[in-house]
Amino acid sequence: MTRTMFALSLLAAGLAPGARAATYPGNQGQSWADIAKLPPINGIYEAPSPRPGAPKDGQRDLLPVFTPAAASQQAAYQARKVEDTDAANCVPPGMPRIMSWPYPIQVLVTPGEVTLVLEGDMQVRHIHTDGRDHPADPDLTFNGDSIGHWEGDTLVVDTVGLAPQAALAQGVTHSKAEHIVERFRLSDPDLLEVKTRIEDPGVLAKPWEFTARYARHPDWSIAEYICEQNNRNSVGDNGRAGINLTFGKQP
Repeated sequence: MTRTMFALSLLAAGLAPGARAATYPGNQGQSWADIAKLPPINGIYEAPSPRPGAPKDGQRDLLPVFTPAAASQQAAYQARKVEDTDAANCVPPGMPRIMSWPYPIQVLVTPGEVTLVLEGDMQVRHIHTDGRDHPADPDLTFNGDSIGHWEGDTLVVDTVGLAPQAALAQGVTHSKAEHIVERFRLSDPDLLEVKTRIEDPGVLAKPWEFTARYARHPDWSIAEYICEQNNRNSVGDNGRAGINLTFGKQP
């Protein structure tokens, strides 16, 4: 992107050239030359283990601490023994759960935007780094509205505007006040560390903080994921997921 094209894109977004530099001093990756000087986070990464919210022994700090009302909501959900109906109905989990879905994630850094291509459910997260702010009344989406900026070697991502279906955890619906901040940095040449802080006073008794690490795999590629193509799951009247073993014949 040329300097003239970038200036026009800023004006189209209602931003004056240099607005980002005035807010966040330093290299913000607004040109290919700038990006070449940023930490090389481009690549395909493996999903983290353990997954936040489902820790193994000795890692209880990965669990959120809910308000009494939210804890009661989750307990009622678990008592019904309802399966994960998102997967059964080919509905993406949304943020923040999509970041721990057990599928690879590709990071692409381009002028004014960082794009995350998530193999699971073929989801895409657009992180705008062109200096814009969140819309005053954002459309509510599964992955929310994300804006980012660089603080030295760390990409800071701020996300709001999440749809009600993007559950904070299985059985727990977030409130309108949910606010997610992620900090992406390379802790090693091929290890991407993402520190996440989620604030939602309507649901969380305290901010939920956890760190996930993603290993880079230079020889991997993102595969096509079409949930509906071989979806054998169904959901009964009781809310439980089932499996339909009837397959169609190949033409």
